[in-house]
Amino acid sequence: RGLECVEPECFGGSGDLHTIDYAQVNDQKAPQSGLYGGEWTHRVSAAVAPLLGPGAFFRSVLLLASGSALGQLIVVTALPILTRLFDPAAFGVLGTYTATLAVSSAVCMLRYEAGIVISDGEGEAVNVLTLAISMAVLSAGLSMVGILMFRSWLGSSPKFAAVLHYWYWLPIGVIATSAYTALSYWAVRKQSYKVLARTKVTQSIGMVVAQIAAGF
Repeated sequence: RGLECVEPECFGGSGDLHTIDYAQVNDQKAPQSGLYGGEWTHRVSAAVAPLLGPGAFFRSVLLLASGSALGQLIVVTALPILTRLFDPAAFGVLGTYTATLAVSSAVCMLRYEAGIVISDGEGEAVNVLTLAISMAVLSAGLSMVGILMFRSWLGSSPKFAAVLHYWYWLPIGVIATSAYTALSYWAVRKQSYKVLARTKVTQSIGMVVAQIAAGF
């Protein structure tokens, strides 16, 4: 513990060489730094707790991002199997259908679903949810009428002839996708982030299982 100090500052006023206990000096300096004795850990925990505690914004974002990432990972993992079950033309048809479905689902509720989260009371939120789903059903009905009216034109178009038989599934897809979007906003309002993240995973699993089953 005690070591002779040979540095100039170790000589006292008398110029005599003396011994310094470095362990004792370190023990005296440690509390002054504020980074020993668990104080640093306590500060980090206090800073992180508001971010990762129950109901924290960062925790909610992390849950949703994890669910979406895991769902996408399931889809990517199944691609080697799907590419051996379907030819490139089938993926082209699927891409056309999903693109049309995405555009239709984005506008069919006229963005009323966004008002679910910011509604003042539960009654108003329920009314907005009902209105959004009703608009989706109405839009799906109008799309079915449009498909029946322009069936001949769609069949003569090279871009849509290959997917003509799948257009009848478009209204069903619009209703299902729009209802899921509206209910997702309701889950955000209720802060049911775990449930919402779980649906992302189960949705991907169901889609992959259905696609593989259709391939056989």
